[in-house]
Amino acid sequence: MAHDYTRLDAAIISRVGEGVVSFAALSAAMAEHSDALAKSDPAPAWQIVARRLQSLRRAGRIRHQRKPNQGWVLGSLSTTRKRPSGSLG
Repeated sequence: MAHDYTRLDAAIISRVGEGVVSFAALSAAMAEHSDALAKSDPAPAWQIVARRLQSLRRAGRIRHQRKPNQGWVLGSLSTTRKRPSGSLG
């Protein structure tokens, strides 16, 4: 059964839009959404949040920064790292 992550993704984007946020803070803030999804998923709630963060990161909606403050921030497709056109890996 496929899950609908629309509400969780929207909540993550909304929270990240408020400013730099750590995974621990996001995981705690998303508990209501992720706990509901965890009832029909064998993964723990924190792991569902981690998977959605990576999915949103790959889509260019958010990014993780190390400096000046470490945490998740809003991103755009233009700010994501891209492989050089001639790379094989």
